[in-house]
Amino acid sequence: MEAKEKAVELVDKFISEGCLFANAKKCAIICVENEYNALREQLFNLRACGVIESSETYLKRIQYLIDEEAQVKHEIQQL
Repeated sequence: MEAKEKAVELVDKFISEGCLFANAKKCAIICVENEYNALREQLFNLRACGVIESSETYLKRIQYLIDEEAQVKHEIQQL
């Protein structure tokens, strides 16, 4: 799913629950932050357990998550 699609989907979910647009955007950003923090923590745990052995692979995946989070948050703010 592309960043814009994810942004729209999250904001729409909060609007459908009765949130005002501005509040829906704030809630969506909080959700994105929580989701990507959890994903980074999972990667850290996989690295610590030796499932991800390569430091290069680990760092690339972390950077990918950081970039993806920034893109989704940017798209939410642009709505």
